[in-house]
Amino acid sequence: MKLILVAAAAACLAASCAPGRTAADSRADPCCAERQDLESAVASLGINDFKAADETLRRVLGSPKFDTLESGKRHQALLLAGLAAFQLRDFPRAHGLLIRSSAMGEANGMDWRFRLMAASARKDAADSILAATTMFGLIREANKLPPSDVRKLDLLEALYTANWKVQGRFEPSDLWSDLSLLLLARGRIDRAREVAARVTEPYALIGMRADDRFAAVTAAGFLPADIKKAALRMIDEAREAALASPRLLKPLHILTFYMLKSRQYQEVLAMTDDVLARAAAASGGKAAYEDKSELIWIMDHRARALQGRDRWDEAVDQLTRAARRPEEGDINVSQKINLAALLLDMGRPKEALAAISELGELAPYGRMQVESVHHQAGLELKDRKMADEAMRYLQEHMDDAPETYEVELVRAGDLDAAAARVIARLADPERRTQTLVELQEYEERPAPPAVLEQRARWRSVHARADVRAAVAKVGRIEHYDLEPFH
Repeated sequence: MKLILVAAAAACLAASCAPGRTAADSRADPCCAERQDLESAVASLGINDFKAADETLRRVLGSPKFDTLESGKRHQALLLAGLAAFQLRDFPRAHGLLIRSSAMGEANGMDWRFRLMAASARKDAADSILAATTMFGLIREANKLPPSDVRKLDLLEALYTANWKVQGRFEPSDLWSDLSLLLLARGRIDRAREVAARVTEPYALIGMRADDRFAAVTAAGFLPADIKKAALRMIDEAREAALASPRLLKPLHILTFYMLKSRQYQEVLAMTDDVLARAAAASGGKAAYEDKSELIWIMDHRARALQGRDRWDEAVDQLTRAARRPEEGDINVSQKINLAALLLDMGRPKEALAAISELGELAPYGRMQVESVHHQAGLELKDRKMADEAMRYLQEHMDDAPETYEVELVRAGDLDAAAARVIARLADPERRTQTLVELQEYEERPAPPAVLEQRARWRSVHARADVRAAVAKVGRIEHYDLEPFH
C-alpha cells in the first residue's frame, strides 16, 4: 500500500500544486493557507505520516474557504483525505470522502479504486458493486492503453486488492491473467505468481500455459497441470452457485457453458429441459426466475447440446424459438446470428439470410458475424456481389473480430492470407495470448460434412510451417480434451 499512496500523492502534487509561487502571489491569494496545507498533506503522505496528513486535511476541508477553491484542488483534498482516512482504518469516513471525490469531474481510477476498497472494508455490497462496475468501464478504456501505461496496472490491482469476484463468487480469471502478465513485464515475479494462483477459468489457464511470457509462473508450478480437472472444478463451482441461487438463471448459464465445453451434452439437455419446463409452468404472473432475460441463453445452450447429439433439426427449432424472444428488451440479435450460422452449417443459405433479415443495432463484433453470414451465403448461392461486399467489410474491420475474418479467408480459399493474419496476431503482444488459445488443439462437437471440410482447411493453416515457426517463437501448442472456446 505504501507505494500506491506515494504514487497517488506524487500524482496529485504534480497535477495540482503550482510551483514557483512568489510572496506577492501568496498575499493576493485568499486561500493561501489552504493551498499550503494541501502541499503539506501531500508531503506527509509521501513519507507515510498518515496521521499528520489526516489532521492537515481535516483543517482544509473544515475551512470556510474550502468551497472557494477551484474544483481541481477540492477534488485533490477529498481524495487525499480519503486515502489518509483509509490508511488509518477509519473506513466509514474514508468511504464518505471517496464517494464525494469520485462524484467530481476530476475523478479517475484512483478515486474508484479506493472507493471500492473502502466499500469492501465496510461490507457495503451495493457500493462495492457500483464501484466495481464503474472500474470495469475504466478497465475497458484502460485496455486500449499500451501495456507500459501504469493506469492499466493500477486499475487491475485495485480489483485484485479488493478481492473482487464476478457475482461475488467467480474469479475474474481473464483480468488476473492480464494483471499477472503486466506484473511479470515489470519484474514483479512474486506478485505475478500470487495473482496467477487465483486464475481458475480453463481457457485463461490454457492461454497462460501457451504463452512463453508466463514462463516464470508456469515453470514454478503456480498453475494447475491438468486443464480438464480445472474445467471440472469450474463446473462444480458453477453448480454450487446455481444451487445457492435457485431463482437465478445466470449461474445456470455459466454452468451449462462449461458443461458444453466438457462435452457433457446429455447432461446439459437434462438440465435445460428442467429449466424450460419450470419457466413454462410458472403461473399467477410470478416468473420462475428473477433474471428471465437469461432464458434465451439457456435455450441457446440447449441447441448446442442438441448439435452435440447430432439432433440438427431440433437444434434449429430450439434456436428459432430463442430468436423470437427479446434480448434485453430489444430485437434478439445474438440468437438470430447463431441460428443463421447453424442453418449455413446445414447447407440452408437462403433460410440463413432470412434469419438475419431483421436486426436491431449491431455492436462491431456482431456486425462482423453478420457479414460472415453474408459472405458464406454469397459463396454457397454463387452470388459474387454479396460475397465480395461482405469480404470487403470484413477486411476493413478485421480488428473487430480477427478470427472471423481469418475463417472467411479460409472459406474463400485464400490460405496464404489467413496464415499471414495469424502470424501477425502472434507477433502482436496485445493479441498473442488469445491467438495462442485459438491455435490449441481441441475436441470438436459433431458437425455436417461441409463444416468438417472447413475445419480441415482451417487446421491446415495452423499446421503450416510458417505458422508453426511463428508459434515456436512465442509459445506452444498442446491438445486439450475440451471444445474450442468460441
